[in-house]
Amino acid sequence: MLDYTDLTGKIARGEWHFDLAHGDYHNHTYYSDGLYSPDAVVKRAVSLGLSEIAITDHDGLRGIREAQQSGKEQGIAIVPGVELSTRMENNVGLHILGYGIDIDNPALNERLQQILDARTDRNRRLIAALQAEGFDIAMEEIYDRPEQTYIGKPNIARVLIRKGYAPDMETVFRDILGMPSIKAVKKERLDPAEGIRLILAAGGIAVWAHPGKTKKIGEKGSEEFYANVEKILGYLEAAGLAGMECYYPKHDQAMTERFLAIAAAHDLLVTKGSDFHGD
Repeated sequence: MLDYTDLTGKIARGEWHFDLAHGDYHNHTYYSDGLYSPDAVVKRAVSLGLSEIAITDHDGLRGIREAQQSGKEQGIAIVPGVELSTRMENNVGLHILGYGIDIDNPALNERLQQILDARTDRNRRLIAALQAEGFDIAMEEIYDRPEQTYIGKPNIARVLIRKGYAPDMETVFRDILGMPSIKAVKKERLDPAEGIRLILAAGGIAVWAHPGKTKKIGEKGSEEFYANVEKILGYLEAAGLAGMECYYPKHDQAMTERFLAIAAAHDLLVTKGSDFHGD
């Protein structure tokens, strides 16, 4: 099994690289807002013929050891990762992926616990806002299992679908969670520079997740959009960003090619991820 300690150094020395043909570096388990256990996610990857995956749960690390144990049993490499939800001062939200992190790093774990506490508070306020809009939903319903600690908007969306308020995730996020009163419920988010620094301090490398999903920077695919991507990259690179997730299911071919060109111009690592949640 590969040792991902000092991943930054291994990349610099050419001892490791993202396997774009046989790897998937963006996967979620039920320790964040995925549907399946780490073991099930690993077995799915094996069934797809992958040789390496990253577990990148939102703002948490609990699923990594289970995935690594399953990886040893299944003969597939598991990269320890995390996906941090961040927000810039201009209110643009960015997700930052961290790879090769020390999952026992005290500073990282302490900050993730603070983020979890803030998310729990946000969820209480979000449920209250949905109830005020007439949706029959309670906090107790959004947990998939007794020991669950992380609840994201997809968890809430699944309950709304199950109760018949919408047919699918896209509709929930557009028509229900997109309502002004619901969107007004915010949670504390890291500044992306702080998130990158946490990843680096934990021995990892930082990658900008699905840049094509970025909102509030212009029409997707427009020159304004890409000009703002370049501006954001300047800020992220100054903090220590190492790569960009260019290959992503919701990036069309033109967008993928443009991101590949941007990554090359900035000498950034190129990564690939399915953002698998199980839906």
